[in-house]
Amino acid sequence: MEDDQPVIVFEAAGEYAAMSQYLRLRPDTLYRLSGEFKGTGGGYLRARTRTDLEPPQSIKHDAIIHPSDTWQRHEVVFVTGDRGHTDIIIGTDTDKPAGRITIRNLQLVEEVTQPMFGQAIPIPVDNAEPFVIKA
Repeated sequence: MEDDQPVIVFEAAGEYAAMSQYLRLRPDTLYRLSGEFKGTGGGYLRARTRTDLEPPQSIKHDAIIHPSDTWQRHEVVFVTGDRGHTDIIIGTDTDKPAGRITIRNLQLVEEVTQPMFGQAIPIPVDNAEPFVIKA
């Protein structure tokens, strides 16, 4: 506990180390993995998705955790693969500083998306005037 909140403490050894949890999520769905991190160590927050396509693919989605004396929010937005196979990983490697990483408010949420209807409307980005759409 820290500040009356539950925390996870990860000792980053300055070499490869990781803790992970396998999840079977909804296939082809957008998710957001987030948390708050602080400490003397560096590492990463990762969602690794896998597919059963031929050849099988593994895609990593990372947020890099830097040493900090204050809480820093990190998040990863990713789409699950065709089967929903996902690993949630907190880890470190030889190129990250050794030390302690404290984690709180770690959460995984499905992002709400709206289906698109009709043709996309191109919007000029080099126009000096505001672009206004009137109904």
